[in-house]
Amino acid sequence: MLAAPWDWILTVLFASTGVYCLWHLSASWDRSTSRPDRAVDVLHTVMSVSMIAMIWFPTGSVGTWVQIVAFGVVSLVIAGYASAKAVPAGVRVDLGIHVLLAGAMVWMLAAMPLMMSGIPAPGAGGGGHDGHGATSVPDAAAVSAEAPAWVLLVTWALVVLCVIAMGWWVYRFSRERTHRSHVMCHIGMALGMGVMLALMIS
Repeated sequence: MLAAPWDWILTVLFASTGVYCLWHLSASWDRSTSRPDRAVDVLHTVMSVSMIAMIWFPTGSVGTWVQIVAFGVVSLVIAGYASAKAVPAGVRVDLGIHVLLAGAMVWMLAAMPLMMSGIPAPGAGGGGHDGHGATSVPDAAAVSAEAPAWVLLVTWALVVLCVIAMGWWVYRFSRERTHRSHVMCHIGMALGMGVMLALMIS
């Protein structure tokens, strides 16, 4: 779906976040890890796998809707934790950002046919590059030209929110002294989500 080198760059990024979150989830399961933290690790593990699959493989309508429902449910669970009265303000912001990223994932899955509308079906279109007969993939400008304006607006708004989320985690990283690797993982997720959204429409 994405052109080189972004396909490999994002694959490495999401593989790193997925492996880390899976490791953190298993390593902290027997400790006093809170349920919200476990839900976040599950979210980012599954999201990382889904992102990698999205980069390399076409997703059928059934698979897409299964993912939309799954991410929607997890985001509602995390939002429920964030709405608890006993949750400190900083933790509430953290959880809210995770809900935002889950929502961005749902949007990406649901709106992908519109965002990628400029890409022809396999076998369609004219000749390939260098005369080898391969199907040519139109550049990002052509894709953007065919995507509805409201789709571009929503997607760019989510990109901006991902940048803000990354800024929040960078701030947390500068203040954190004990769980910096976990915060770095969240920075990676926000960065990867924002970059992937931007690449699909720009």
